[in-house]
Amino acid sequence: REYRVTDVEGRVGAIRARIAQRGLEGVICAAELLWGTAVDEAFDVVLVCETLHWKGDMPAEEDTIAPLAATIASACRGRPTVALLAHRERCAEREASFYAMCRRRGLATEQCTSAAGLSYAPAEPHDPGVRGRLVLMRLRGA
Repeated sequence: REYRVTDVEGRVGAIRARIAQRGLEGVICAAELLWGTAVDEAFDVVLVCETLHWKGDMPAEEDTIAPLAATIASACRGRPTVALLAHRERCAEREASFYAMCRRRGLATEQCTSAAGLSYAPAEPHDPGVRGRLVLMRLRGA
C-alpha cells in the first residue's frame, strides 16, 4: 500500500522531511495538490481533515470551499473512492453550503455517527469556533 499526503507547494518539502525522518519513504509520499485541481488517480480512501477552517474576514470570492468541493468530487465521482472529512463545527451555514456544493457535484454526503460527534475543546484555541463539535462526514459518488 501507498499513502499520499497532499498540501500546497510551500508545505510539501517540510512534509517530505518529516516522512524521511521517520523512515517512511517507501510507504508515504507527499505531493502538491491545489484545491480546484482534478484528481486523476483512483484511491480507496481520501482523508480530509480540518479543511473547513474558520473563514474569518476572507472575501467571499476567495473562499476555499468551492474548489475543495470540486477536488473531492473529482476524486470520488465514478469511482469506489470514499472521502472521510473531519472538521470542527464553526459556521453551520457555511458548512451546509459546502455539503450542498458536494451534492450538486454528484456526491452523497452522510454524517458518521460515533463518539466523533462529541464536543472537545483543545487546550489552545486557534480561532473563535474551535469549541464547536467535531463532525465526521462520509462523501462518495452518488
